[in-house]
Amino acid sequence: MNKKNQITVFLIIVLLLFFSILIKNNESEHIEITETNEKNEIKTTFNDSTSKKISLETQSNMKVSKVKESNIDKNKIVFNYKKQNEKVNKTSSSKVDPLQNNKTLEELKKDFQLASKKINFDNTNINFLPDPKTDPYLKPLMPFEIEKIKKKALEYKPEPVSAEDTVILRTNQGDMKLILYPEIAPKHCHNFKKLANSGFYDGTTFHRIIPNFMIQGGDILSRDSKDSNDGQGGPGWTVDAEFSNEKHEKGILSMARSSDPNSAGSQFFICHNSSPHLDGKYTVFGKVVQNIEIVDKIANIPTIYSETRKMCYSRIPEKSNEENWVELIDPKTRQKIYSKVPDGISKDSFRFEVNSKLRNNQPAFPIRILSIRVN
Repeated sequence: MNKKNQITVFLIIVLLLFFSILIKNNESEHIEITETNEKNEIKTTFNDSTSKKISLETQSNMKVSKVKESNIDKNKIVFNYKKQNEKVNKTSSSKVDPLQNNKTLEELKKDFQLASKKINFDNTNINFLPDPKTDPYLKPLMPFEIEKIKKKALEYKPEPVSAEDTVILRTNQGDMKLILYPEIAPKHCHNFKKLANSGFYDGTTFHRIIPNFMIQGGDILSRDSKDSNDGQGGPGWTVDAEFSNEKHEKGILSMARSSDPNSAGSQFFICHNSSPHLDGKYTVFGKVVQNIEIVDKIANIPTIYSETRKMCYSRIPEKSNEENWVELIDPKTRQKIYSKVPDGISKDSFRFEVNSKLRNNQPAFPIRILSIRVN
């Protein structure tokens, strides 16, 4: 090949390269133009208002979706909560809570009464807590107030006692009806009516209770702030004895006195059981004729003696140190009993304290005489 031909071939190759490069550049430019055109076409097909609507719609759709999601979550929570409650109710169905029950108060009372019978609760309806609403005489009297009551009783002039007179004795444990025996104890019946209708007995207590024997009350000192002097008070005068052949049987109303037969004043007792050892020694002047069960109820009230006796043993338990126990005598049965000395208390002081309580027949809480009236 000559030089001329070589030059020609070289030029042809250069031209081919040039055209190939040119063609590639044109294709890339065409692609970019079409892409930008498509974008422009999309932008131009929507005006500004529609684009705002779209954006608002998309935002609202997003909010709706969020609300739906939150509702679903809440529903899930409520559903799970209900499930948990169902589980709790299933597990606790055997244990009925009366506060969550729809039973009335009367139905709940009946349920309690049935339950109390099954476990041998007594039906005394005792309220051990002092309450001014149920006990209007709860507040102790000052000495001058007691003297004022005694003076009123002294000056009071009752109507003459009649065989038709009835006695209504109201207590915080129930009411009783009694009759008087003016034909065999006229002075005692007159004295009792004088004290009763003057209000002397109102607020006093049955301060001495011995089951299967009697219940004793009528002491104005049971209304003061001291328990130690209960049983030592009177109206300020005495009544001479009027002994008779009347028997001291259950329900008999008789007059208390000291060792002097002519020392009766205001204190009386009602027999809880036949007590023949009192016959001819104490003045019988009346009898319970209605609601004798109130006497039974009061006679079975817990006393200082009965509660103390529960803390004593008939013998010292095995494997116990005898040095920690004191020996006592039950004043009612005359039998030996034993009580454990608490830590930090000497034997002598503990023995004295327990002996005092074993001889104390006061009720564990006030058995109040609300009123006595003879009409």
